[in-house]
Formats: sequence, structure tokens, C-alpha cells
Amino acid sequence: MAAAGPPQVGVPITKDSLNAKLGALANNERKVKTGYEELIDILAPYSAADLLELGFTQQEADLYLSCVRGATEAPATVATYDGHQFLNRVGGV
Repeated sequence: MAAAGPPQVGVPITKDSLNAKLGALANNERKVKTGYEELIDILAPYSAADLLELGFTQQEADLYLSCVRGATEAPATVATYDGHQFLNRVGGV
């Protein structure tokens, strides 16, 4: 006799629904990684003073530069995605 699976409440869970959920997650994560890479590249030549000239406040300039240069911010997100073995492969599921 086959073991009963977990009870299904609400939307039934199927292979297709799990594939769709994981594929969407992987695609969204890849978009975040790409967006951060673009932002890092765009802001690479800018200093806080350059951002002030564009109309940012000092606090905003510091936050932007911290986001793209801080080791625990955008670069860490890119590195984490690059280090994923599974999500990189399922982006097309």
C-alpha cells in the first residue's frame, strides 16, 4: 500500500505547480542579480560628491554608495546568486 502524502488544503500541489513556483523564484532572483550588477556598474565611477551634484542629499548618496560597494549589500547578493548551484539551473523550469 502506498503511503499517503501530506494533506492538501486549498490549492492542490502538483509537480507542475511546484515547478512553476520554483521557476518563478529563480527567474526573479536572476532579475535581482542582474539589476544589482547594472547598478554597481553604473555607480562605479561616481563619488558621493558626484551624486550630490545630481541632486541627491548626502544621506541618499551615502546609502546608494553603501548599497553598491558595501560587502554585505549588492555585491553579496550577486555573489550569493552566483554561488547557488540549484537555482541557477532551474531558472528555465
